Amino acid sequence: MPREPSMKRNPWWLIGAALAAALVVGGISTMATLGIGQSILDRVRSVPGGDLAAHFLLIGGMSFVATLAFVGGDRRRQPRQWRRIVLVLVVLVSFDEFLQIVLPRRTFSLRDLAANYAGILVFAVAALLLRRRAASKAPVEILTASADASRSGASK
Repeated sequence: MPREPSMKRNPWWLIGAALAAALVVGGISTMATLGIGQSILDRVRSVPGGDLAAHFLLIGGMSFVATLAFVGGDRRRQPRQWRRIVLVLVVLVSFDEFLQIVLPRRTFSLRDLAANYAGILVFAVAALLLRRRAASKAPVEILTASADASRSGASK
């Protein structure tokens, strides 16, 4: 039995992008802990609000891609899936920030944590709205119509 368009699974590349985003964020955190790439981090910190903007955008970007990758098209399940993704990301960034209390090259900051939380929430909501909007466009009908139009144009 064919699946309804709303039940279609997410493409593998989207899940790969979410994992890549997590690796980038984890890599940046590890580099900061080890003191690697300090000149780049110092440049970001030298811009007024740059550190907070970086937290907001990096963690938010990861949240956006994770929400697109792991929230399915079934609208009944979306709220539960969305809450799980947000909860997992909140736990991970909280762990990372609180771990900085005991790490010698890092400093704990409630402002960084707030920027992380804001990024998670804002970008996850944006991704969820984008997913819902895309689902309402009935992509199968659009693809079928464009394929029919290209076939009729090719036969002329």
